Formats: sequence, C-alpha cells, structure tokens
Amino acid sequence: MDPKEQRKHPRAVVSIPGKFNVLIPENTFQPKEFECHVEDMSERGAMLTVLLDPETYSSMLQKTRYCRLTFDHPELPTRVTGRAVWLQPHGRDKERVYKIGLFFEDCPTDIVVALRGFVNKAKEESKS
Repeated sequence: MDPKEQRKHPRAVVSIPGKFNVLIPENTFQPKEFECHVEDMSERGAMLTVLLDPETYSSMLQKTRYCRLTFDHPELPTRVTGRAVWLQPHGRDKERVYKIGLFFEDCPTDIVVALRGFVNKAKEESKS
C-alpha cells in the first residue's frame, strides 16, 4: 500500500512561508527562530524546509524538541505547536537546508478544525 494511503489524516501540498521556533532548554528558555517554508500539511502535522544553524540541528537530534510554526495567513491559525519527529539534511555546507516533519500533538480543537478546513480547501483547489 502506498504510504500516502496509510495516513490517518489527509495532507495537502502547500507553499506557505512562516516562522519556525524551536525550544532548546539546555541553551536558553528563549526559542530560536528561523524562517521556514511549509511544503505539506495536515490537521495533525506538517513538513517544512528550514535553514538551521549546525548547533540547533545537533541539539534537535539529541532530544525531543518542541517547536512552533507561526503563520501570517488569513486562513491558518497564527501559531501551531508540535514536536519534531524527523529531520533530514539536504544539500552541502552553506547551502544545506533541513526538511523537518512536525507532529501537532495536543492541539486545541479550534486549531485542529482550522487546519482541517484549510487542508480540505487546498486539496479541492488542487483538483481543479
């Protein structure tokens, strides 16, 4: 079976700029913020591309990291919190970016409903 068919929640291919924040308590309780680009999304997760510094990438590999996506988009919640469940480097040296898979756990119902509506609309628009 195709892995896309196994997903519990449908995903939509998107192209949305945003901010990615990661909390690394060992360094500071202030989240580190990075520009990101969200490439796909469901009501329970997202895949994004971000240019991380090597220290943040290394820290994210060592422990579960709680992250926040911030959007400036009228159809999306302003902030969504989740945890990074996978990281994958792409490219070399200064051109290296990271694809990150986020799982939105324990999201308030209003955020899940908003994400579901956005994803459903994006999937319908992609069919036309």
